[in-house]
Amino acid sequence: MKKNISKNVLLVNDTSNNHHHGCEIVMKNLENLLNKNNLKITKRVKNGINWLNEISILNNLKNIDIVIVNGEGSIHHNQKIGLDMIKIAEYAKKYNKPAVLINCTYEGNSFDYRKYLNFFDIISVRENFSYEELKKINISSLIVPDLSFYFDLFKDSFYKKSNKIIVSDSNILEVTNKLFHFYKKNKNYLYIPMLRNGIKLIHKDYFLLKKIKYYFIKSIFKFFKFEPNNNDRNRYYGVGSAYKYFEILKQNNFLVSGRFHSTCFAIITKTPFLAIKSNTFKIESLIEDIQLNKERLIDLNYFSNNIIDDKSNFIKYKFSVQELQNIDKYVLSAKDKIENLFKNIRKLVDNEK
Repeated sequence: MKKNISKNVLLVNDTSNNHHHGCEIVMKNLENLLNKNNLKITKRVKNGINWLNEISILNNLKNIDIVIVNGEGSIHHNQKIGLDMIKIAEYAKKYNKPAVLINCTYEGNSFDYRKYLNFFDIISVRENFSYEELKKINISSLIVPDLSFYFDLFKDSFYKKSNKIIVSDSNILEVTNKLFHFYKKNKNYLYIPMLRNGIKLIHKDYFLLKKIKYYFIKSIFKFFKFEPNNNDRNRYYGVGSAYKYFEILKQNNFLVSGRFHSTCFAIITKTPFLAIKSNTFKIESLIEDIQLNKERLIDLNYFSNNIIDDKSNFIKYKFSVQELQNIDKYVLSAKDKIENLFKNIRKLVDNEK
């Protein structure tokens, strides 16, 4: 009976303001899963906002039923933003509210983090390397795949492949530039970053004129293949939604990327890929968890002497039969693990064992 009662959630680190296709899918799936369990987000802290500076957050703690911290790519290498995020669990306990940390990669943090991690009722990490890092400091966690693998949004997709090779970007600018130069090597490559294009970032004032200007600059960038030296310029090569990115990816032969979520999308669509290490070990840990060929992880030196095309050396990068079986197993179990996590979150709110 209790589960029919809607409960209030404070969500910390809502990454929808990043205008990033992976974050878009994660946040939509997160809200979908909360709704399924009668949990309603009544207060949000956007990515990049320090909740400690928001008086309204502290005032709202007594009115919410649970605190959910979306870890994603923030809790690594002693970033202040990551430490500040998890401090909210201590405040939640002062009001006798449960707190959970989910969808997290945890790497390279100091012992100080342990104090605040102990206040969480549930911690879920996205891959095994993070699990082992927490185990070293005696913090228990669950391994639950990234929420992008809760892919009901894509269930009607038809995976028909054409002959294009997608080159995506990285959250490390040096890697993005290397990838962009690699894209320019071959006319059969498409460069599509994980960042959403800039249309939705245009302010309402004089929208039509700014839209015309945006598309003019975009066409110039794409025609001359200007280098995307920052995120704003990179968006000129982007598409407008995660669904569009996903559709382009699933219809093409191959992906080369430095983004964790584009790698996740490739796995979901069974699109063979090569990936470059990100700012944490999340990509290599994902590859190991699924038991894919470790040679799919490459370094920057790869781009100096290599071209991929489907007429010659592309064949060696296709998924093996064993890899495809491992992907099927991982993706099927991911959905169950994600659903069970949110059922257990609901049980916390209802004070069930």
